[in-house]
Amino acid sequence: QNETLLQSFSETIVELSTLPATRSWISPGTLWQHLQELEPCLFSGGQQDSHEFLKFLLDSLHEAMKQDVCDTEIQVEDYVKQEARKQWVGYVKENRSALCETFCGQFRSRVRCNACLGHSDSFDPFWDLSLSVPKSRTPVPLSQCFASFFGEETVSSYQCEKC
Repeated sequence: QNETLLQSFSETIVELSTLPATRSWISPGTLWQHLQELEPCLFSGGQQDSHEFLKFLLDSLHEAMKQDVCDTEIQVEDYVKQEARKQWVGYVKENRSALCETFCGQFRSRVRCNACLGHSDSFDPFWDLSLSVPKSRTPVPLSQCFASFFGEETVSSYQCEKC
């Protein structure tokens, strides 16, 4: 099933790239059929947004394109970088594909204990960022949306396991 999905996607891309100037449309019927087989409820005629469809398409292609990856030696002195690398290598081992290499990244979340000020880090993969765009009558710079997304949050009642 993976090979047929990749084949139909490839054929669709080739058709798009070789479209004659006299025609402005294509019919991706074979690709559509393969995607419907993978996720019938997405094609039930209900309202679906483009973001949900794109995530489904990229995830389906990613699953079809996964590759085996061998262990790489990690030689990083900084513990945070070493732990991030370890988590990333573990994720990529299971999820390697051209799409993962293009669209995937990793978050680091840090929680600081209010009592002892110690901290705990966690690392999580992501495929997209859901940025909040504030309502404004003037244009909002993308950097402001990123600053808000990556800004520090305070969790007033948090205490670490030690405390």
